Order: sequence, then structure tokens, then C-alpha cells
Amino acid sequence: MSNSFSGATDLLGQLRDGRLLGVEVKAQAGRLRPEQAVFLERVRDAGGVAFVARDLRDVLRELGTLAVIDVPMLLTCNRFTD
Repeated sequence: MSNSFSGATDLLGQLRDGRLLGVEVKAQAGRLRPEQAVFLERVRDAGGVAFVARDLRDVLRELGTLAVIDVPMLLTCNRFTD
């Protein structure tokens, strides 16, 4: 994916509380490039939330620990884990 910031995550967003959200999407065998690891670290160091997601479970786990989403409710209402 081409972007203007070296190593920038595939998905960038803002959480409701104003923090930056960066999600690097990788296949199961995918590896972070050094500049991607640095970008994730910089987001975290600045108080943001940044992680690697290999599947939807990773996203639910990371965001669920932040109480950003109600994972148990979401899982009972949808088929995300099928």
C-alpha cells in the first residue's frame, strides 16, 4: 500500500476519546518491515493505540481490552467468529 508516511499503518483512525488508532493488517505469515514496527511504536509512545491484526479476532481482542467495543455483545449479535 502506498502512503505518504514511511511505515504508516494500513488503517488509521481516531478513537472516540481522541487517541490515534493504527492497525497494520498482515496475513498469518506476514512480517512487519522495520519502518512499520517504528511507526507502531511511535503511535503508542504518543498515547495512541497501535497493533498488528492478522484476523478479526485480533481487532476484537485489542479494542475489547480498551472498552471501545462490547465484544461479548458484538459476538452474540454477529457471526464474526464463524
